This record gives sequence, structure tokens and C-alpha cells, in this order.
Amino acid sequence: MPLLRARVLSTPEPARLDLPPAGGVTGEAMSDGDLVEQHPVLIIEDDAELREVLVIACELQGRRAVGASGADEALARLRAGLRPGLIVFDLLMPDKSGWEFRAEQLADPALAAIPAVAISAAVQGDSMRSTLQVEALLPKPIDMDVLLSLVSRYCPRA
Repeated sequence: MPLLRARVLSTPEPARLDLPPAGGVTGEAMSDGDLVEQHPVLIIEDDAELREVLVIACELQGRRAVGASGADEALARLRAGLRPGLIVFDLLMPDKSGWEFRAEQLADPALAAIPAVAISAAVQGDSMRSTLQVEALLPKPIDMDVLLSLVSRYCPRA
């Protein structure tokens, strides 16, 4: 994780950088209904600090992003109508794993076509990527250039 933090925080910043709340640029938090047509990046990560870094990194690239602290929260938002352009999810989460999340996503016809990227500190390899049916399986610490390239491929600028 230190490499991720160093890469993100080493970017020159103005003396004060006022960032919008995660998922919005208007100064108000956006509801899932507001995001349906915008195809944001959905970041599913149980580590709150990493989740926030990933959301902010996407937003700094001009993409809308929304975070979820776990698979159940993400599935609830998806089933309520959120339609991200890309889902980025951690494989190892405490309550419901990324494996379980992906299985439920793929089993739901309304959600199965949404592309996804898995991130993991422990699991790697092309066979795992193929088994999960994801666009990429990225190791932690995350190479932000690779992740943001994938985000730009699937999510329009805000």
C-alpha cells in the first residue's frame, strides 16, 4: 500500500485542493438515482482509506466514482438501479468475498454485462482472471496508471 500512497500523493497540488464529496461535483452527495445515467466507476473495497484514495484518483481524472464498503452494499446499490461503467472490487473482504460478489453479479442478468476489475494482495494469475471473468486482475499495491487506463476505457468523463 505505501507505493500506492506515494504515487498518488506525490502529484503536485495547489496549496489547498477542495475536492467534491465522493461521487459528486456539486457540493452535495449524489444519490444512486443521479448516477444511473452517468456510468460511474463503482469501487468496492473494505479498507476505507484505500477506497477513498481510489475514488479520488478516478475523480481527479474526470470520472465519476462511487465507493462501497462491501459486497452487500454494492449489490444493494446495483439492484436499486446504479449502473456503473466499470466495477473495481477487492477479492478479500470480511463479510462477503469478491468471489461471492462476482458470482452474484454474473448470476443476475441485469448486472452480468457490467465489466469488472478485481484487485488482490494475495491472488494473481491469468487462470484466476479467466475464472472470475474480469477485464483485469490487479495486484496490490495497485499500479494507478494501469487502473486509470482501464477506468478511462469503460467510464466517460463526468
